[in-house]
Parts: sequence; structure tokens; C-alpha cells
Amino acid sequence: MNFNFTIHKDLLTASLLFRRNPKDAGRFTELKNRMWDKHREAYEIQNSTDYKFIFADDYKKKLENILEKTEALLTDTEGSSEYKDFYQETLKYRDWLENEWRTKRNEVEKHLKSILKTDPPPKDFEVLVIHPAVGGGSYLSDGKIFWGHSEDWGNYSLVYLVHEALHEYFEQSDLTHALIELITDNELRVRLNKGGKYFTCDGKDVGHEYLRKLEQKMLPKWKAYLNSDNKKPSTIFDLQKRLEESLKKNRA
Repeated sequence: MNFNFTIHKDLLTASLLFRRNPKDAGRFTELKNRMWDKHREAYEIQNSTDYKFIFADDYKKKLENILEKTEALLTDTEGSSEYKDFYQETLKYRDWLENEWRTKRNEVEKHLKSILKTDPPPKDFEVLVIHPAVGGGSYLSDGKIFWGHSEDWGNYSLVYLVHEALHEYFEQSDLTHALIELITDNELRVRLNKGGKYFTCDGKDVGHEYLRKLEQKMLPKWKAYLNSDNKKPSTIFDLQKRLEESLKKNRA
């Protein structure tokens, strides 16, 4: 597993303009309001992307119009004085992320191999870095991770970069998502920080609330797996199968 950190400028600009409820929105409100006043149609198009809006008219002309107006919005935003500071701060944040990964990569991979009881298939991931004040993290598929976040507790970014990367290795379901949270949000976090409790850190809940009940059900098998004798090979993928079989029996 390897992370390459890049800044895709159009994606960065779009994250500033269109992502809702950023933690530090106040710093950029004036810029966003100015762009709204000047490029309202492009804003409205992006905020209401809907096939009905596109295909109710001549979709080719509509898409050409969207492209032209969106390009104007992005160009105008990127030429502003506020954006120049925003971009420089993102560059510094990207450099910090690179240094975190370079410094702690061996430790992260050692713990991850111990938790998974196997090496994850080798793969390079491109981390598309956005400003941490905008905030966001998701796996975009094809080895691309969308990431930028405040460091809410120790090793936050490393834990969640591994979290997003692991989505590459599991089919998407509530069970596999809960399993990834047990692997990274909880066990990896506790090991990297040399202590802590599952599901909470520094007074904050850890992980998705909607997965908590499922994770609590999985916890006994998870703990047994972690404490199992290494002489009896059982990887994370073996555990996944057992958990899926158990879930099917409980539903029957």
C-alpha cells in the first residue's frame, strides 16, 4: 500500500465552492457570496445536478452551457486573492500529509499486517488533497482517495487514509464497512496512539453511528480473531466470510 499526494486544482476549487457545511466556512463566505452573485447559474447547476434538469431540454446545448459557465466560475475563483491563500495553505497541508506518511509508513504497515494477518494486495493510491478546513474523505474508486480534514486526534489522517484504501479490497456493504471501522478507526488508532478505547477518542465518537449496533454484534468474534493463535492461519478475509455467514443465519 502506498499513497501519492497530489492537488487537482479544479477539484480543490470545486470542493471550496460546492461542499456544504465546511468547518471553517466563515473564512471563505465572502468569496463564495461574490462568486454566487457573479456566477449564479453555474452555482445553481452544480447544486442541483439532476438528470431531469439536464434532459428536459436539448441536453447537448445544456451540457455545453454548463461547461462554459462552470469554467468561468472556476477561473474567476482561482484568480481571487482569497483563493491564493487557500491554495498555498493546501500545498502546506499536502506536504504535511506526505511527511506524516513517510515518517510513519513502516509503523502503520506493521500494525496493519498484524491486524489483517496478511499483506494487503500491493497498490498505489492517489490521494487528491483538499484544504482541511473544507473537510472530506471518501474512496472514489480506481485507486483515488478524496481527502482533507482537521487532525481531530492523534494520527487521524493516517488512520482514515488506510480506512479509505481498504474499501478497494472489500465489496461494499454495511458489514464490510463496519469491519473496516474495526480495523482502522478503532484497532489501528489504538495501536498507533499507544492506548485508547474503541468507539471514542478525546471525548468524541469514532465511526459512523449507523454502524455502531452492527459493530457491537461483531465485537466478540472480532476480539476472538485478534487474539487467535497465529499458528492457526485465519486472515481478515476468513473472518469476513464467517461474519457474513453468521449474519445470514441470524436473518434466516
